[in-house]
Amino acid sequence: MGALLALLPLLRRRSESPGKAGRDRPRPGGGVLAAAETLDEQPPEAGDLYRHFQTGLELLESGNPAQAATRLEKARALSPAKNSIREALGRAYFAVGRWTEAEGEFRAVIEAAPTNDYAHYCLAKSLQRQGQHEQARVHLKLARAMRPGDTRYGGAGTHQG
Repeated sequence: MGALLALLPLLRRRSESPGKAGRDRPRPGGGVLAAAETLDEQPPEAGDLYRHFQTGLELLESGNPAQAATRLEKARALSPAKNSIREALGRAYFAVGRWTEAEGEFRAVIEAAPTNDYAHYCLAKSLQRQGQHEQARVHLKLARAMRPGDTRYGGAGTHQG
């Protein structure tokens, strides 16, 4: 409650100062209500992006990868550069057997973040499913080298090759 009270002066100040093109102009009542109205004026895409991403993750975790892919595709359309969205979408594609599309998502993540060991691992698994074992081996080795103690990648403590 104390943190909320500390924010009230900041919210009032924001609602009382004129902004670009009158967007943040003072409103009747001022204070928190004005700040809430300003938040309502935010582009709807921001809320849609978060909602699609969160729902997609929930569906993926609850065992509904096809529905998750649909929601995550919508999130990707709104923000194609977000690695978290692309990684989750790749996982959803993989879970429903869409290995070529999963490969594409994991490659996009790796292109943006070459040290993402999990994306290398997921790309390796996608490539294995497509019969591209040599390429898969390269990415699996990279994932293991980046995180040598991680047993998920068949590293320390296991005898997988």
